[in-house]
Amino acid sequence: MFQRFYSYAEVRNLHLEPSAKCQAACPMCGRNIAGGRTRANLPLKEIALAEFVEWFSPTFLRQLSTLTFCGNFGDPIIAQDCLPMLEHARRMNRRLHLNLITNGSARAKSFWSDLGALGAHVHFALDGATAETHRRYRRHTRFETILENASTFVDAGGRATWDMLVFAHNQHEVETARAMARKMGFERFVLKSTTRFNGPEHRVLDDDGQEVDRLHPSDRFPAPALAARPDREALATCPIQCKVIPQGSVYVAATGHVFPCCWLGAILHDKPGLPDSRKSSAAHKSYHDLVARIGEHRLNLRETPLPVIIERYLPHFTRAWGPGRERLVKCAQICGQTGIDAFNSTYVSTDEFGPSTSSAA
Repeated sequence: MFQRFYSYAEVRNLHLEPSAKCQAACPMCGRNIAGGRTRANLPLKEIALAEFVEWFSPTFLRQLSTLTFCGNFGDPIIAQDCLPMLEHARRMNRRLHLNLITNGSARAKSFWSDLGALGAHVHFALDGATAETHRRYRRHTRFETILENASTFVDAGGRATWDMLVFAHNQHEVETARAMARKMGFERFVLKSTTRFNGPEHRVLDDDGQEVDRLHPSDRFPAPALAARPDREALATCPIQCKVIPQGSVYVAATGHVFPCCWLGAILHDKPGLPDSRKSSAAHKSYHDLVARIGEHRLNLRETPLPVIIERYLPHFTRAWGPGRERLVKCAQICGQTGIDAFNSTYVSTDEFGPSTSSAA
């Protein structure tokens, strides 16, 4: 059944990917080949401050509750205008919740102190309690640098969450990492277990395609969804109850493309036949057919104003939920009523420590 999409005036949450660039090489990230070279079909675009100001009017920014900098392929702190965009948003809306998800392994100390002064909430990806375990997944990042940046941020008044992705190689450090998070002034410690294993292990490659490591899932902290993934028939027939519509949320990629959610944005460049498209691209033929019918350029803020995209073109995605050839498989995978909450399937546990007790908070 068609579920009405919200209007431009009803948007309350903006999820933005400031940049598709990243210095890390996480082996399960969609931007690279198993931790090696960057995928050839990925446009390494970035949003500039001038574009941010043009695309999102003061009225629009004032109506928002949350602005999240994250994305599918890049790290927001790599964007040259990351901080100026957040500062502009704060000037337009003093009550706006600024949320940023990052590996935290870049930028000068002044960046982190300025970000903390904005009262932002930053999720730092820290996959262990030591540099040795952390680097196994967060390749090309520095554990010590992340800790230093997090401390600077918290001391400046920022709110921090420690996000730990757990594997077999780091599960023994969970309790130590949790204690470190509490001591350093993090407000939360979130333990997550990836659903991206397609077998008992995951090979890690270098830029030349040579194997350099193998990752294994945690046996102590398994991902809740791993044991019961929906089959093809369930995905073809299950009711779809979109989660972003009640939230009034919209996603903007670094390329300028607008989608209801980041999951639909993530498969835009996985077109069948293109170099480095993932194997699942054929399963999303209906999605690519729909984008082609709408016109990919019509979904891009560099060519179409945001109100037009939201009210004229985004509703086309919610109309493709019925059974049949035009059904959007990705919507069924994420928001299908199959008994699995794909939104929260990676969250093993969350510990709340409360507000930081640092002197600057």
